[in-house]
Amino acid sequence: MKVIANEYFNVLLNLEKASDYIRERQNIKYSLLDSIAHVLGRSYRKAKKVAAVIDEITYKATDRGFSFNGRQTLAEKVGVSLPTVDRAVKLLKDSGLVYVGYRENPHSNGVKTPVIIFKEHTNYKQIASILKINEEVVDKVEKDETLRESSVTDVKKVPTNTYLKQEKYIIYPSFDKIVDYVSLKVSDALKKNGKGISFLSSYIDKTISAEDKKAYHKAKKAYHKRLDLHRQKLNNADVPSPGWLFNGQAFS
Repeated sequence: MKVIANEYFNVLLNLEKASDYIRERQNIKYSLLDSIAHVLGRSYRKAKKVAAVIDEITYKATDRGFSFNGRQTLAEKVGVSLPTVDRAVKLLKDSGLVYVGYRENPHSNGVKTPVIIFKEHTNYKQIASILKINEEVVDKVEKDETLRESSVTDVKKVPTNTYLKQEKYIIYPSFDKIVDYVSLKVSDALKKNGKGISFLSSYIDKTISAEDKKAYHKAKKAYHKRLDLHRQKLNNADVPSPGWLFNGQAFS
């Protein structure tokens, strides 16, 4: 459990907002919610009260990338029970799209409210750097993805949430290629509207974010395809293999 000291939490509170424009903030919220709904699927769609809590948490995280309302505050704000709030936070954790830390309690040795940090928000890398959580995330991924062999007859298992660790499966292009691509997108946008781009940095951020999301979902789909293929091979095999590979790439 990551405990966020008050001095670091105050730094987070002073981060620059992703946008001061209502429309852009709405777009950020809907983008985050779309990813959550896509990953959680039925668990999100069918639980209206839980979805309402997640909606409120996401709304609070729109500006700076994190939400820190307490359980009681969320329950009263949305009009639900505390167990519903707990279920919403658990689903967010299960999605792999957030990192959850806890504020330091200045009056005791315990902790206060959870700080729910959204990994797809533009501020995530900066937040991760401030809180030094990158190393922890990498360690968690490596532990989750370690294939354990207890005996020759045991089939090694890959955690079902492995595909959510997008950094492991996306090979990002070089910096020069990214610059060339964004330049082309800007040029196309100028040709289409003929009025220029009012906020160039915002447009570039949106362009990169959109392409990053496409790469993420493409990688996830490819992973599922590989996993299904190897499950079929294991089902057809007489003896489970203790060292199976994914298209020549061993998980180790």
